Amino acid sequence: MSALTCVLFDIGGTLGDRDSTGQFAAFPDTRPLLLALHQLGLRLGVITTLGSLTNAQGKALLEHAHILEFFEPAAFVSEHDVNEKAKPNAVIYKHAAQQLGVPID
Repeated sequence: MSALTCVLFDIGGTLGDRDSTGQFAAFPDTRPLLLALHQLGLRLGVITTLGSLTNAQGKALLEHAHILEFFEPAAFVSEHDVNEKAKPNAVIYKHAAQQLGVPID
C-alpha cells in the first residue's frame, strides 16, 4: 500500500460556499484543516467544475477566502483543462494526478 501524498478538494460545498453577499467564503473549519494537512507534508490541490468561470476566476475565489496559498498552482484543475470533461469523468482525475506527478493506482 502506498503512503498518502496528496489530497484533492472540490471548491463549492467542500471548501466553502457563497455567503449572503454572494462572495465565496471558506467554511470555519477549512483553513485549520488545510493548515494541518499542509503541516503533515501533504500536497494539496483542487479538482472542480467551474462552468462559465475561468480557472483564474476560480483561483480568485480561493484567494478571496484566504486559502489559495495552501494549494499547489499546478494542482488547480477544472474541466477547462481537459476539453470540458468534468467530474466524474476519469480524465479530470488523471490530469490532476499528472499535474502533481503522482501515480494513480
